Amino acid sequence: MKLMNVEMETMLGQVQSVLGHVDKVGYVAARNTRILNTALTEYFQIKQELITKHGEKEIIDGEPTGRIVVTPKSEHFKEFEKEFSEIATIEHEVELMKLNYNEVIGILSGEEILKLDWMLEDEEG
Repeated sequence: MKLMNVEMETMLGQVQSVLGHVDKVGYVAARNTRILNTALTEYFQIKQELITKHGEKEIIDGEPTGRIVVTPKSEHFKEFEKEFSEIATIEHEVELMKLNYNEVIGILSGEEILKLDWMLEDEEG
């Protein structure tokens, strides 16, 4: 399936909630996590470089945390947003594993099924 980097980053966050399963759901989640992480290697590297380039030192309660962050209030947010959108919207092909909806009945909650809809498909027949 052809996906944008930013879509894959969202999917990677969504699949984390079922990685603890010790069944077929957990297996497919683990495989898809590896596939997405591999596909996003350069994206994450460039994203971090852009945060470092355009970000500011994070300060909480007057104390620096040691992290660099970019927020809409950051001085160089518009530059970050422009450069980041160029890599965030790059599309490429990834082969993700899918489960049939029938295989997750009684295993995943309705909320989890909605969140992981991209990992599920109707039974062929």
